[in-house]
Amino acid sequence: MASKWTERKLGKEFRKIQPKLRMIAKAYDNVNAIRSDFASAMRISPAQLKTLTPDDTRQRLCGVVPTKKLKAPKLKETSDSIEVNVFLTRYNAISESAATNTRLGITDQTDDGGMATATVPLSQLGPIAEYQSVAHIEMGEALKAPEPVMSEGTTRTPPYSERNIPGRDAGGRNVLIGIIDVQGFDFTHPDFLDANGQTRWISIWDQGGGPREAPIDFDYGSEITKANMDAAIASARAAGVPAWALEPQSQTAVGSHGTHVASIAGGITMV
Repeated sequence: MASKWTERKLGKEFRKIQPKLRMIAKAYDNVNAIRSDFASAMRISPAQLKTLTPDDTRQRLCGVVPTKKLKAPKLKETSDSIEVNVFLTRYNAISESAATNTRLGITDQTDDGGMATATVPLSQLGPIAEYQSVAHIEMGEALKAPEPVMSEGTTRTPPYSERNIPGRDAGGRNVLIGIIDVQGFDFTHPDFLDANGQTRWISIWDQGGGPREAPIDFDYGSEITKANMDAAIASARAAGVPAWALEPQSQTAVGSHGTHVASIAGGITMV
């Protein structure tokens, strides 16, 4: 079955669209279906999956290289069947109306209008690029665990002058730290427990999670609150499992990078 293409094209403002995203927008749906298996920022509709041929499906599942040489498509129209997560860079001085944001699929933006996120079909890239307030459209990328680099150098404890935050109590008390990282956080690590054995974490926004509701003003991921974590700590011994297993996160790893970095930034020894 032939792919269904819309009348909308990328438009004269296509240079605002990231080259990688333009390449994706110009490909057939069956090619993008394969890409969607490896790109977390892409998805194909269930209805479109049914149109794939056995060869397409085999290639998706097994990575089979087709024996027939494929010619690069020269498409001038983009598909409604493939959706992508994008970042929109916007000019601060110009903002669209709430109705326009809804029509563009914009779900979140900074207060000054400088950055926004959206989930849109490929067919909407051209119309979005034509708005004067949009400076650049870039495909979303998933967070990846960094590869640590071992150093033979020595380290030193930073002097108090480098750790002191003006207007706060000495030693970093009453300072709220925000961390963005991967592989999950062990909120029961001794570095994060107070004298009563409760966690010092205020909240964890697991952007890939689902057991809990999303934070206020967001429509994805789940928020694990301090009350949730403390309840898990209190119940863990009777349940015979670690407390973090009672409040699961979408990413967990032994010796996780997230826990490591959080311990450096806000561990109990720094307070």
